[in-house]
Amino acid sequence: MASDSLVAAAQAPASDDKTLHEMVDLIRSRLASGVVVLAAALENQGACIVGGMPDLTTKGLNAGHSAEEDGAQMGGKGVCSTP
Repeated sequence: MASDSLVAAAQAPASDDKTLHEMVDLIRSRLASGVVVLAAALENQGACIVGGMPDLTTKGLNAGHSAEEDGAQMGGKGVCSTP
């Protein structure tokens, strides 16, 4: 990822995947460029959603791969939220 890219990461108080996706999309809509990573405990598992901006995809960011790795580290799953 480019060294001038913003990364916003946090544990989110979400109760389901849909809410977590909506939170990622809301944060991403306020960024010109960057990556949003939100994690939550859903159904007694860790869930992670990564949302990257299109300009970073052209620079090699693979949000889906990042989400899978992050989710696995938490013993759960990870999904990519695409624009």
